[in-house]
Order: sequence, then C-alpha cells, then structure tokens
Amino acid sequence: MQPHFVELVKDFRFEAAHFLPNVPEGHKCRRIHGHSFRGEVAVRGPVDPKLGWVMDFADLKRAVDPLGRVVTQDDSADVRRQSAWALGAIRDERAVDALLRALKDRDHGVRHQSAWALGAIRDARAIDGLAGALGDTQSDVRKQAVWAMGAIRDARALPGLTAALQDKGADVRHQAAWALGAIRDPRAVEPLLRGLKDPEGGVRQQAAWALGAIRDARAVDGLIAALNDTQGAVRKQVAWALGAIGDGRATDGLTAALQDTDADVRKQAAWALGAVVRRQ
Repeated sequence: MQPHFVELVKDFRFEAAHFLPNVPEGHKCRRIHGHSFRGEVAVRGPVDPKLGWVMDFADLKRAVDPLGRVVTQDDSADVRRQSAWALGAIRDERAVDALLRALKDRDHGVRHQSAWALGAIRDARAIDGLAGALGDTQSDVRKQAVWAMGAIRDARALPGLTAALQDKGADVRHQAAWALGAIRDPRAVEPLLRGLKDPEGGVRQQAAWALGAIRDARAVDGLIAALNDTQGAVRKQVAWALGAIGDGRATDGLTAALQDTDADVRKQAAWALGAVVRRQ
C-alpha cells in the first residue's frame, strides 16, 4: 500500500505597530496604529501508520533551538534577520536569550528584527536588554526596542521609556509616548506632561493619548492648557484624553473648545463634555 501523505500547517499570528510621520496633518496614519500579521510553517510527509500523524504540533516549536543558533552565528545577515523573525513568529520563550544576544549584532537590520521578536514573545526577561538597545546608533532599532518594551507591558521599562521621550529622533519619542500609555503606570504622568510640549506635533498628540489611557487626574491641568495647541490633531486628542479622564475641571476648557476652528476638535470636545458630565 502506498503511504498516505499529508501536509501539516501551523499558523503563527502577531501584531506590530507603526506610524507614518510624513502623511498630511490630521491623517489617521500619523498616529501609531497596529496591524495583524500571519505566518505559516508547513510540513509535508507520510502519515505514521502507528501514531496516525506526520509529526506532533509541539515538534514544530523545536525549531527554536536551531533558529536560536542561526540568529547569532550564521555568516549571512539576511539569514540572521529571517531567523529573528521566525523566532518572534513562533513566540517561544526559549528564544529570549538568543534574541538578546542578537540585539548586539553588527547588522542593524538583525538588531531591529530581534527587538521586534522580543516584543512579540512578550517575556519580561527581555526588558533590561531592550533598555540597553535604547542606546543603539540607529533610530529604527531604538524605536523598535521602545515598541517591544511597550508590548511587554512591564513597569520595569518605565525608566528607559521615560529617557526615550528625550531621544533625538521624533519617531522614537512618539513610540515612547505610546509605550508609556500602553503600560498605563501613573508614574509616567509627569514625563508625558512634558511630552505635551514636544516640538513635534505627532509626539504631543501621542503624549495626550497616553495621558488619556492612564486616566490620572494629575494630567488634567496640563491637558487643558494643551487645548490651545497650534495643531488641530493635537487638540482633538487632548479633548479625547480629558473625556477619558472625566474630571470636572475640564468642563470650561472643553466648552471653549466647542468654538474651535477645527470641526473634528469641536466634535471630540462635545463627546468629552458628555463623558465628563456623565461621571459627575
């Protein structure tokens, strides 16, 4: 009898965030937003006549060990980068040590992909290594390390993320504001209030979002002042944050925002006023 061949496919799904700083002001993609991705590992072979399968699904994850060696030892940077991606897609905590070593790879693309993979795995053991990557010479690596720290959502990342709010790269500061909001630790309020005065509008907008996500009433006065920001997208986000916090002190500022020259700001202020009044 001819052996029966089947194909075994394992799906790996992950999320990643980015933003597009050069699209027109007010465009939704200027803010950090996420996408979902899907990868597949397929194995084809004859069915074992005794066990009734090609291989155990768990065996697919055993690829972690050889991939961990490849990601740090292969001569090709392309291979090391692809191995880092694969380890992130598999999401096995056994890959953390190898990926931390790969964060110091001579190729910045490998470092970038390794930071992403550590964020996808979401193991808090990676925090210290990712914090070290905040000193990387390449801004895209620093940005990816910041994203990973936010994705892990461990409060031990706060010192590094707070420092990243002062990074020379606006995209890194933008990502740091998002990460602090994702962690939602009240200790981030003061640094984020300073972020409301960042020279880049996108950073100010993200800082406002983060303060709304944390929902700490200490942010209210700073947010009220930011209702006078020069950029409508920032004022809109500030209005949302004040509504999310729901503190009655915001009522006068939000009422004034109903006269804003930007219709999106007026709309958000109307929602925020309803949210604030409802909580009183």
